[in-house]
Amino acid sequence: MTQIERLHNLLKDGKPHRTDEIMRVVYGSEHLGIARISARVWDIQKRFGVVVTSWRDPDKHSLYWYRIEGTVGVHFPAPFATRADVEKRPDLKPPAPTLPPPFKNPESPKAEHPRLFAV
Repeated sequence: MTQIERLHNLLKDGKPHRTDEIMRVVYGSEHLGIARISARVWDIQKRFGVVVTSWRDPDKHSLYWYRIEGTVGVHFPAPFATRADVEKRPDLKPPAPTLPPPFKNPESPKAEHPRLFAV
C-alpha cells in the first residue's frame, strides 16, 4: 500500500488527525523524522477528489491537524476545475463578483468608492 493510500485510509473517517499520528501510521519507522505530509495531502485531494483542511495545533505549534471535510463536486466546488468543467455544471458556477459597500466621505462626495479612484 502506498503512502497516499495509507493517508487516505487514515483520514477518510472524517476525524482530525495530528502530524505525529500521521507520521506513525503512514510513514512508520521509515520517515527518519522527515515527512512531506502536505504533499501527500495534495496528492489525495487530487486523486480521490476530497477536500482536506489543516490547522496548526494551538498548544504545540510544530504540529498540524488534518481532516477530510467532504468530496469535491458534492460538498465543495472543484478546486482543480477548469473553466470548461464549471460551464458544464451550473451548480459549480461561482457567484458574480461584488464590491464592498461604497465609502461615503462627507469631505469628498466625488470619491464614493476608494478602490475605484486613484488617490
